[in-house]
Amino acid sequence: MSFSLFMKLGSPKHIRNIYRAYQSSRSLMSSFKCSNHSLYYTEQHETLKINGPNIRIGISEYAQDSLGDIIFLESECEIGDNVEEGDVIYNIESVKATSEILSPLDGELISINEELIENVEIIQNIKEEDFWLLEFKWNEIDTQLFMSKEEYDQFCKTNN
Repeated sequence: MSFSLFMKLGSPKHIRNIYRAYQSSRSLMSSFKCSNHSLYYTEQHETLKINGPNIRIGISEYAQDSLGDIIFLESECEIGDNVEEGDVIYNIESVKATSEILSPLDGELISINEELIENVEIIQNIKEEDFWLLEFKWNEIDTQLFMSKEEYDQFCKTNN
C-alpha cells in the first residue's frame, strides 16, 4: 500500500521539493501577520488596518473570492511616494479579471508586501485580517468614512 502511494506522489526528490515549498510557505505566512487592530472596509472591497500612524491596505475575502485565483500582483507606486485618495496604487490580475486598487486615503507609501508579490499562490491561505498589499503613513483619516465588519457584510449582501 505505501509503495503505491509513493508511486503516486513521485520521486523522493519531488517529495522533498513539496516539503520545502510547504515549509517556505509556512514561514512566509508568519510574515504577513499584523497586530490585532481594527479592520475597516471600503465600498471598493479594500481593507484598512490602522496601526498608530501607519495603515495597511489589502482586499477583502469577498473581493478575493470574486476575483478567483490571483496570478499576478503589481504595485503602481514606490516606497516614499506621496499618494492621494483615488490614485491607482495596485494592479491585481486573476484568472477571472484584472482589477485596479485605488487609494482610499492620502499618505506616504512606506512598505510594499514584496513577499506576497513573489508568492501569489499563498494568497488563498491568508486570513483577511492578515492580508496586506501596501502600508502607508497616513496624513489624516476619518474612520467614520469606512465600514466596520458588520456594516461591510450587510453592504455585500445588499449589493450582490
